[in-house]
Amino acid sequence: MKIVKRRVSKRFNKSFVTGLVIWLIFSIGLGSAGTLTSVKVTTAPVIDGMPEAIWDQATAMTVNVTGGVNTGSHTVTLKSVYTDDSVYFLAKWNDPTESLRRLPWQKQANGTWIQLKTPNVKEGGENTFYEDKFAQIWNINISGFETSGCFTTCHAGENSDVKDFGNKYTSNPGEIGDIWHMKMVRTNPTGYIDDQYVDSTRYSNATPDAGRHSDPGLVPYYNNINATQTAPNFTSADQPAPPYWIFDDQKQPFNDIYMASDEIAGIIVRPPTGDRADIKGKAVYMDGNWTMEYGRNLTTGSQYDTQFSDITKEYLFGTAIFDNAQTRHSYETGASKLIFAAPPTPTPTFPPTPAPMAGSISGFKIQDLNGNGVRDPAERGLQNWTIRLTGIVDTGIETRAFNLETTTNADGFYMFNNLSAGTYIIVEEMQTGFVPVSSPVINVILKQGEASENNNFMNRPVLNLIPDLSGMFRWT
Repeated sequence: MKIVKRRVSKRFNKSFVTGLVIWLIFSIGLGSAGTLTSVKVTTAPVIDGMPEAIWDQATAMTVNVTGGVNTGSHTVTLKSVYTDDSVYFLAKWNDPTESLRRLPWQKQANGTWIQLKTPNVKEGGENTFYEDKFAQIWNINISGFETSGCFTTCHAGENSDVKDFGNKYTSNPGEIGDIWHMKMVRTNPTGYIDDQYVDSTRYSNATPDAGRHSDPGLVPYYNNINATQTAPNFTSADQPAPPYWIFDDQKQPFNDIYMASDEIAGIIVRPPTGDRADIKGKAVYMDGNWTMEYGRNLTTGSQYDTQFSDITKEYLFGTAIFDNAQTRHSYETGASKLIFAAPPTPTPTFPPTPAPMAGSISGFKIQDLNGNGVRDPAERGLQNWTIRLTGIVDTGIETRAFNLETTTNADGFYMFNNLSAGTYIIVEEMQTGFVPVSSPVINVILKQGEASENNNFMNRPVLNLIPDLSGMFRWT
């Protein structure tokens, strides 16, 4: 690979720098932009860019970003929820155009191919043939981030002979920030946000990206260009573009069967691996807005990532919107912070108190023929006799008295059901032709759930009380 050495200019555009300094002084004074509260949920949202009802549990925070090219200003709304092991975000921002036409190849009338790009732009200055993007920097240990946010890493105007905007790096060795970078052409189709980071590396010919780096892992995209750099290297069944990407597992060797003005995607996309694959994300464009869901584990174990390991802490971040811009994004002033709402205290649940078991009182009304007070085999029950029950029950709140009545069945049996614990009096109603052998009143102290049985009433027929005197007289 041929390395082209460039002279680094020390002279910046004076008017640009002066304006930048004035803006920086103003923005630092603004301080924190707002607080985003993540609420605990039991079920994770589906990351598909189509918000479901679970997001209604979260409160939106608004971030205003300005200073970018094309649209220039955007209003971003953010929501967040978390589970036991992951944190999720919902972002929505206005954008009048869905920009996906990133550096495509276009067939010319003479049969040649050119890759569309703005002529004579400096490095990072493509704002026409590019893509919409979204980025956040999460502070790990960058000094000054709490007051000026992402602007602590933006060094506008540096190396202006080769750079369109400047460089990004932290001010001191050892300082690092976690970059989450959604690229609508290069990573959104595969469902990922590019996991990157920024450190203190300065610009040089060997480090043209300065402090901006990608986490370790498989790069999720690569350029679609042949060895002679004169045409695409691959195509796919869904070309010509759109779409302005080709999936790596669907690519086909380029066969020029296309018409003049047809375009072929300039990028091949594939899922990342390793640390670079930590953040899932999906954005959908509709009605002049981008809506994006994204999330990752609370902790990843990577030295390049913010670790949300303590949900009692605050986590600082800044948000940027790229409207079809390579580097000239809109930015927020100051730093926003994420806090985790404490999980709601669960309402204690207790097993329902079982209903007290109901008791019963039962017995028989017996025709005691011989008056011995015992039911002998030949003695039957007396049917349709009235039995009355008077109860005195303490409910714990008051003492209640009540009266019940029933009649005996064909076997002389009676029963009172659904009785609470208490004191009861059973009284038999006498009928003509019978006399009681035992007391016509029975007292019962009933325990809770008890079945008090054989509370029997013995009755002897009156006729059985008249002695047989027929043998005492003899007639002649």
